Amino acid sequence: MSTPLLVLSTCFLLIGVGFLGCFVHKLPGPVIAFIGMLVFIFGMKISVVPWGAIVLCLAMLILSYIAEKKLIPYIAEKISDYGSAAKWGAIIGSLIGLLSILNVLFIMDADFDLESGLIILIIALVVCFGLLPFGCALLFESISRKSVTLALKPATAAYATYVMGLVLKLLVCFYSGYVVINYEGKIREALS
Repeated sequence: MSTPLLVLSTCFLLIGVGFLGCFVHKLPGPVIAFIGMLVFIFGMKISVVPWGAIVLCLAMLILSYIAEKKLIPYIAEKISDYGSAAKWGAIIGSLIGLLSILNVLFIMDADFDLESGLIILIIALVVCFGLLPFGCALLFESISRKSVTLALKPATAAYATYVMGLVLKLLVCFYSGYVVINYEGKIREALS
């Protein structure tokens, strides 16, 4: 296996694990995706990625970490105090949603035209990343508090916290992937 191919496969593997880490709570997804981008940048013999892209991704990584650890919990605390049951419900619901989305993508085949396939995908995204995490957070919190009415506000706070953190993590991972995909073609041109 040639060095550029090994570097590319390693960086795409790391960025893929980083995307997975956005949904798995204990896996630092944005950090892994950033490392994947650094493997790409420093692993290639020719550097065409500007330092501004690295600094921007690092700044996004730091800001998402600060927001996830300090700002988002503060906002959620203003909505309602929630327990670990709602938090784990939102995480489990999003993992079920992720598996469901992957299942929908594998089931969709060439028989779907673009318009109906896009509609199905949008509905699946709303259900899998909107309704499932919130429903599981509400279910887990209502089991914990023994009442659905008492669980609604904490479940909403846990879901809002989870979604805001997920969006920030995904932004870092998407930008890392964008840098690799965007500059991979330029490196290929330079090597030819």
